[in-house]
Amino acid sequence: MAGLGAYTLGDSSLTFGGSGYNLGVGLDYYSSSKVSLGIALIQKFITYDEIVESDVPLTMNQNLNGDTTSIRFDATYHF
Repeated sequence: MAGLGAYTLGDSSLTFGGSGYNLGVGLDYYSSSKVSLGIALIQKFITYDEIVESDVPLTMNQNLNGDTTSIRFDATYHF
C-alpha cells in the first residue's frame, strides 16, 4: 500500500501543518469464506513545515519530523 497526504498536528492553540507519504506491506489470511485476519506494517514519512494556527506570533526555525512506524492487526467479517 502507498499514499500521499496533508497532515496537521496540534490543537486549537497551536497547529502545525505539513505533507508526507505512507508505505506499507500487509497480509490477509482467510480463515473461512466470511472471516479474514490481517496484519500490516506501515511507515509514515511526514514533515511539518508550517504553522496553521497559533494563539501567539510564532515562526518555525526548522521543520518538525513526524515519521512514525506502526503495526496493525485486524479481523474482518465479510457479508
